[in-house]
Formats: sequence, C-alpha cells, structure tokens
Amino acid sequence: MKITVEELLNLSGGVLLTENCNRKIKSVIIDSRIPSSNSLFVPLKGENHDGHDFIESAVKNGSKCVFVENEKYIDKNLDCEFILQKDNLKALQQLATNYRKCLNIEVIAITGSNGKTTTKDLIYSIFAKKYNTFKTQGNFNNEIGLPIMLTRLESSHEVAVLELGMSNFGEIDFLANISKPDVGIITNIGESHIEFLKTREGIAKAKGELLYNVDVEGKAILNGDDPYLQKMKNIHSNSWLYGFGKHNHLYAYDLKQTNEGVEFTVNGLGKNFSVWLPMLGKHNVSNALAAILCALLHGLTEHEIKLGLNRLDMTGMRTEIIQSKNKKVKIISDCYNSSLTSTIAAINVLNDFKHSGRKIAVVGDMLELGDISKKAHIEAGEKVGESKVDMLIAIGRYAEDLAQGFNNKRGEKTLVFNETDYLLTKIKKYLREGDLILVKGSRGLKLERVVNFLREEF
Repeated sequence: MKITVEELLNLSGGVLLTENCNRKIKSVIIDSRIPSSNSLFVPLKGENHDGHDFIESAVKNGSKCVFVENEKYIDKNLDCEFILQKDNLKALQQLATNYRKCLNIEVIAITGSNGKTTTKDLIYSIFAKKYNTFKTQGNFNNEIGLPIMLTRLESSHEVAVLELGMSNFGEIDFLANISKPDVGIITNIGESHIEFLKTREGIAKAKGELLYNVDVEGKAILNGDDPYLQKMKNIHSNSWLYGFGKHNHLYAYDLKQTNEGVEFTVNGLGKNFSVWLPMLGKHNVSNALAAILCALLHGLTEHEIKLGLNRLDMTGMRTEIIQSKNKKVKIISDCYNSSLTSTIAAINVLNDFKHSGRKIAVVGDMLELGDISKKAHIEAGEKVGESKVDMLIAIGRYAEDLAQGFNNKRGEKTLVFNETDYLLTKIKKYLREGDLILVKGSRGLKLERVVNFLREEF
C-alpha cells in the first residue's frame, strides 16, 4: 500500500481533523509496538484494553496517521494526522474493501474445517514460481486480520492467496464480500465449530457462503470426496472437484508414502503425471490436489507444479518432523489446531511412519465441539487404541475421555494429565531414547511447549 492521507480518506471515509492530506501512508497496523515507518495506526477496543491509549507509542514507532473514535484523543504535539471515525474496525474493513477494488489481482480464497492453511501454503509455493504472489500470514484470517492482509497488497502483486476463517454463520460471507475472490476453495466439512453451528449441515452452510461470493466468471474448487461439498457443486456455475475418487475432475492414485513424504499420480484435465510431496499423510495429498487443480486451471505446467511442491514454504506446527537436540527422539509436531478429523489424520501419520522404536502419542483437547466433545474424544482415543501406537499420553479437560476410548480398544490404562505445566514436569520419565513422539492438540493447550521441551531435553 502506497497512498496519501487524502486517498486513505476517500477509501475509508471519516473526517480529517488535521491539515496535511499529502502525507504518504505505506502500511496499516493495530499493534502500537511494531516499528512501522509511515503507517496508519488503527486503535481497536478489546476486552481488556483500548488501543486509543497507545497512540503516542504508535507515533513514536513511525505511524503518521491515526484513526480515532473521539476528538478527545487528538494530541497536537504528535507528528501525525488524525481521522475521526464512528467505528475504527468498520473503517478498517471499508478501507480494505475499497482498496481491494482498486487492485488488478487474482484473489484465491480458501476455507474449510481442516487443511486451509496447508492448502494456502501449497498454492502459494506453486504460484510463486510464476507470479508475484502474496499469501495470508499466520492466522490473519478473521474480521480484523483479513482486512490488514488486504492492505499489505501492492500493485505489483499478481495473485493473492487468502485464508478465510470462521466460527459462526455470516462470517465467511462477510470476509468474502471484502476480499472479492476470483477463486473459492473449500477443503472439507469437519467438526470444527460445531459448538456454535450445531450440525455438520450447519458447518457446510456456513462454509458454502464463500461460493456465493466468487466472481461469476471465476472458479469454485471443492473436495469432491466430501459428501457435503458434493451437494454444493452446483452453487457456482464453474465448479471443479478433486479427491481420490475417479468421479472427480482431478484425482490421485498409487500413493507411496515414505518417512520423507508421499509420491502419487494425478489424473484429470487431460493430464497424468507423478508428484513428489515432501509432507506426510493422505490428508496432505488431498490438500495438494486442491493446489494442483487450482494451478492447472490457471495454466501452470507440470514442471512448475512439481517445482513448487518440492520447495515448500509452510506455516509452522503442522505435521513437522523434528529431530531433538541430542538426536535421542524424533517429534511429529502438529499442534497448531485440532479436530476429530485432523487428530485421526495425525494418528494415521504416526501409525504409517516407518520406525524401529516406540511410537508415543501425546494427544490433547479438541476444542469447539460442543455437545459432541465427550463422544469425539472417546472416538479419538479408540483410534489410537486401534493403531500401532505403543503409548497414549492424554492431556487436557477431556483427557479422561481420550483414555476411556484407548482403554475400550486396548483394555489398558493410559497416562492422563490435566495441565500442560504438570505434563512437562513428568513426561521425561515416561520416554526413552529412540522414541517417536506425536504431539497433537488445540492451540489452547499450548502444546508447542511440549515440542520445545522434547527438542531441547533429548
């Protein structure tokens, strides 16, 4: 973003309370602690703080323009411009919406219960080999993060790969209306957010809001193996399906998994070629298929696709293989988020991993499952019990339910911990050299601390 305060005012609305409308603005921030030359600072009100209290800090760190919701926040001693807004968040969203309209760029928007971040990363890796490509950073995928991501686009960008998150009805519709996607991708319909949406049908309806916002001349790309998405293929007139079934426009077969990744063959759109994916698990092959189909529909070649998949730039904490500092254990880190579907996928990765030592599963809570929480955790425990895993270490509020499921299949008890802090004081005594340890759970448990402990202590 490179605009003047006057242009900023035209895009966001509001009233300029100072005089210099020719100042240059290069970025947008909501955190006053971030050094940012010539930025716009948007103070937001949270549960425990009001961003207006940090205006001076933002200006000292380089902000040259500030949104305010009341004239009392103006400080004439500060070297910046002030724009009065009725609602700073709505002004930020309006700025992003209008700025997006000014850009000649292909927007690929991705949502789904599982795999959207991985799919985003895979698409970025492929498209970046040919186009000046931008992608959502971290988890900036909500009503605050997405507008900030859009303001980071430059006129030189040719493709933007954006992740859309949600927890309730209307949120995807809102985000898609801001980002105006040319391509909409839905990876699957799982159990995430069922606490708020009540049923998987409700989740499908909420995710499907994306398809109504895809440009009429654009494309919808759906997981054709998902029965809920199968029913949605006619929402957009130009829909394409991927998966493992031959009914899909693009499908994968002949999967050969090693400890370094998966080789498979793709067929469809008049193409048939083998692919090496340096990621583990059948679920990641599915994510790769979405990316490959998207690339083929945009005219990228087999060579460009293979090159992109071989040089991945992935967001952390998703099925990473980590060697401990002293090389005594290996860790499979998959603790960015968790659901029943993703937990089963992680257990399958651990089960299929070729390893001569013990296999240990550290499994934590799956959040936002509402009334099905107990049942889902028991089922996850049963999946561990049915696998080749040697030991389950269950952690969190639903640890007893995980243990019950494991016991249902194995007839043996497992280790149960209520808190991550307590687990860290005990876990060392249960592990030994040569172990392969999966760490899987929702972000709320902060199981990345377990990963870091294992990496440093073994």
